Amino acid sequence: MDPVTSLGRAEGEPSPENLRRVMRDLVRRFPGPEFAELRMALSTWVAGAAEAWQIPEEELARMQTTMEEETMWERVSEMREQVHRDGVQQGLERGRAEERRSLVGRLATRKFGAETAEQLSRVLEDIADPERLAEVADAIIDCDTNAELFARVGG
Repeated sequence: MDPVTSLGRAEGEPSPENLRRVMRDLVRRFPGPEFAELRMALSTWVAGAAEAWQIPEEELARMQTTMEEETMWERVSEMREQVHRDGVQQGLERGRAEERRSLVGRLATRKFGAETAEQLSRVLEDIADPERLAEVADAIIDCDTNAELFARVGG
């Protein structure tokens, strides 16, 4: 149902209950910051219509509070979704960094042995940057001894 039809329904039955129902429906159908101006215009329209229909001010205030709560709930929902998306992205990035560290550790094990790889793993714990991990992998390939490796990468 489009906004005009919804507003027509409100005009057809100018009761506080129907107006509240119509406004709740409109707020739910047009969530998000891109519809903030539309919700504001609807709120202004409701205030004018409620006055013309002689809806008591207390009821109008209750309706506006309901609309604000609906809008706030939509904002909270949007923020929760964003936090979830950010968390998933961070989880993916951590997973990729862990895979890279594991690969670098395997490379160190093959070239220098398990003890050196164990020492190196403590250095790698704090490294998430893919470029820095690639530099450590290059150092493993380029260095002839574990002492030379640790001199180059730290630790």
